[in-house]
Amino acid sequence: MAITYNSQEAKLEKKPTTYQGFTYDTETDSGCINKFEEVSKLILDVSNDVEELGNKYTSLQAKYDNFTDFNDKMNSNKNSLRNSVDNIKKGFDSITQNLNKQVTALQANDASLMTDLESIAKLISNSKDQDKTISDSRNKNDGSSSSSGKSDEDKAKAVDDVIKGKYGSGDERKEALRKDGFDPDEIQKMVNNKLNGGGSSSSGSSETPTNGSGQEGTTQPTPEPTAPSERPDTPKDTTVSPDAGFVPAMGDQLETVYKIIAAEGGSTNPAEAVNIAATMINRARKGGYGGGNNIYGIATAEDQYVVYQNGDYASASLSPESRVAVEQLFASCSQGGPTPHDYTSFRSNGSEKYGGTILEPGGNRYK
Repeated sequence: MAITYNSQEAKLEKKPTTYQGFTYDTETDSGCINKFEEVSKLILDVSNDVEELGNKYTSLQAKYDNFTDFNDKMNSNKNSLRNSVDNIKKGFDSITQNLNKQVTALQANDASLMTDLESIAKLISNSKDQDKTISDSRNKNDGSSSSSGKSDEDKAKAVDDVIKGKYGSGDERKEALRKDGFDPDEIQKMVNNKLNGGGSSSSGSSETPTNGSGQEGTTQPTPEPTAPSERPDTPKDTTVSPDAGFVPAMGDQLETVYKIIAAEGGSTNPAEAVNIAATMINRARKGGYGGGNNIYGIATAEDQYVVYQNGDYASASLSPESRVAVEQLFASCSQGGPTPHDYTSFRSNGSEKYGGTILEPGGNRYK
């Protein structure tokens, strides 16, 4: 409560007066009044200080309240964050447990798979052993491990029959020769020797291989054979090299290959015939195409050479010049020689959208 005092009015009065509940004489108590006035001012100052302190207290109380609210919010957020962390940890623990279960299951499956693979490997090994035993027993029983019991005339006739394709190819030919009592390796050496100009068989055959591949081929009637040096169209070394990179066709299969080459555009154009044949060799050497590395398999694989798929090849044929050119390519490549290009695919000359490279005027487009 503020205290007010008007000293001027008090001094004018000539009689006792009352001030703030005290009675005094203005003339005799003036000193007391002065003191009282000082005290009143002090009280007033104190009162103002108290009021200012009250205001500051009120301000501090408001700040404290705000701090308390902020602290409560922080605690709430902290609890919420702690709950979130706990939930994340629980989720992580759950994922870890599931992963551990899956790893354990995969390990069990791997162990089971390895056991199965080992069992399969044992079965394959046992099967191979049984096949070898059966094969050895068969060779021993039929006496076909060598051609020692065959006359030179019989062997010479077998050589001619191999060249003509009557014994088939590959394992089929070897098995057929064994059944007839011949040693396949011995007959093969005789075939190579004859094709290399080392001699002729006693059968008097006037037919000679035309594919130039060495081991095997189709036949066509030819004039009486002359010395090898006088036959430039016949390779002097026709043994297939391990570096050839393909298995030559033979017999009727080779004739089919020739027909496909002719129908694809090489009938009367030797250079184009060679280009087409080269795609077959390139496919066999590079791999990844139907038919493996066998020229006949490459030429007749599904969805490869269209003329074979639609049957147009059946009535086609190579001219003598084209045939000789293809024979010479097969002969050279069978020794590991290169092809004239590295292309594996082609389209007809009119397929402009296909693009590609035209190797011969009017010929196919190659890629």
